[in-house]
Amino acid sequence: LVDYVRTMRGQNTMGGAIEIRAFINIFKINIRVKSLPNQRNIEFLFNNQNPWREIVWTGGHFDPVIN
Repeated sequence: LVDYVRTMRGQNTMGGAIEIRAFINIFKINIRVKSLPNQRNIEFLFNNQNPWREIVWTGGHFDPVIN
């Protein structure tokens, strides 16, 4: 765990599905990832009553969708 945290704190380290799952569990929201490379949506569901937020995956990194 110590090595993982050290790696994730790096300036050039980006998270992925595991980190998104942890994020939705902490903040109790749902995340929809719009994957541009394959034109698919990937949904990370916390529960149906909580709000959805969207982020875009460009193939390199994630960008928030501001509504």
